[in-house]
Amino acid sequence: MTASGQMYLKAVYYLSRQHQATYVADIAQALEVTRPSASNALKSLAKKGYVLHQPYGDVRLTKQGEHAAQKIIHLDERIRQYCFCE
Repeated sequence: MTASGQMYLKAVYYLSRQHQATYVADIAQALEVTRPSASNALKSLAKKGYVLHQPYGDVRLTKQGEHAAQKIIHLDERIRQYCFCE
């Protein structure tokens, strides 16, 4: 998965824990990208089976997407721990 895909997957993961429903506009705002950019990225993630998304609907992680997001977040935390990054 690309770094961009990972970034979007993490955003959906974190936003879905804060709100009952997460929308493209929420993700675009959180990542400071345009709505069309966010929409295109989410379409790509949906084709790969990581998210469920219908136009003008909310965005949800699939089980595969949630597992992938958790793995990415875990690896990010380990890198920060070993690199002393913040």
